[in-house]
Amino acid sequence: MNKIDFTKESFTKLDRFMKQNAGLNLATANLKDAALLDGCNWNRLKRSREALITQLKAYQRLHKIVPEGNPAEKDRVIKALLGKNIHSSLQIASMPRQRFIREYLPLFDGQEEQILETYQNALTQRSQVLLQYMHMLQSNEPHMGAARM
Repeated sequence: MNKIDFTKESFTKLDRFMKQNAGLNLATANLKDAALLDGCNWNRLKRSREALITQLKAYQRLHKIVPEGNPAEKDRVIKALLGKNIHSSLQIASMPRQRFIREYLPLFDGQEEQILETYQNALTQRSQVLLQYMHMLQSNEPHMGAARM
């Protein structure tokens, strides 16, 4: 996977964007929707827009798999993972469980239940993505087109 720039400055910009757009629900927002993004408040962030969108998408991917709880704690864990260049469920699920726990448990303040749930959520998300991908491939097979006639 590509390395996404997460520095102290980029986290500051991400925080600014999220404060300026507090009504944006990252759990459900379609960050590929140009109209949605155009409707966001980009005040003092216009020059960083493209990089910020990439970072928001990474944040959103982790937001979906890090367990709910204290919002500030969840935000801290997500940013800690991003700071270690972990930005997708596919990255997490591609690691052996014990390696993920060993390397990243400190980011979860030693909360083993939370890291285990994150790992399981990543596995579930990867399975869903693979099933969607397989369905898309199979739907485009030549014999499927003939069967529709």
